[in-house]
Amino acid sequence: MCIAINSPKGTSPTKNALENSFDYNPDGAGYCFANDGKLIIRKGFFDFDSFLKSYQSDNIQGFNKLIHFRIATSGKVDKLNCHPFLITENVAMVHNGIIPNFGNKVENDTLQYIKLVLRPIIKEGGAKVLLNPSILNLIIDSIGHSKLAFLDNKGNSYIINENFGHRYNSIWYSNESYMDYESVNYYNYGFNASTPNPYSTCQECFAELVGDEYEFCDSCDEMDLDGYGNPVERINKWIEA
Repeated sequence: MCIAINSPKGTSPTKNALENSFDYNPDGAGYCFANDGKLIIRKGFFDFDSFLKSYQSDNIQGFNKLIHFRIATSGKVDKLNCHPFLITENVAMVHNGIIPNFGNKVENDTLQYIKLVLRPIIKEGGAKVLLNPSILNLIIDSIGHSKLAFLDNKGNSYIINENFGHRYNSIWYSNESYMDYESVNYYNYGFNASTPNPYSTCQECFAELVGDEYEFCDSCDEMDLDGYGNPVERINKWIEA
């Protein structure tokens, strides 16, 4: 499924979170940040040590940044198909999910969607076009439950379908593959009574989980947050994507 991460200024995923993300999504890693009005992209890392060495040497905790770890569903496993992608010289993007009707054996769905849909739109109107309700609805209709995170050359970020992911310590993660799963069967979510609970805190309000509470505390389970249904319903939406 891949994982897309937006880590704001002053934050950074832990080494453990980064390594878990790579282990679950091992088909190429990358990241980008803006410095002095320019977007800098580093990608095409196929082992964790080389990714971590580059990431740490850039010392980008003080920058707003996008990070991505890929699982190949279409396109070759190569640097070309690694995220982030430049849409224009001033806008980059990472994607988590599958965009229907895009991608082939050579190019993945994200790359084709950028070429055929996003680049013409953003090249014409700039990144601010993403705030146009008509354009935004058009994009959402075409990507389904996918999540798109953008970063411009001034360090501003924007996420489409942000509510299908979650924030932890101010960092936005498109899914939970950065967590320690131990014996949990992550790919088919085969949780059962004998499976250790990977969550120590509620994934919505971060209160301590107790008793039979699993991903969310009882109070959050009963809430309708932002009109998207309760947290379990929201998680199920992106599991099914």
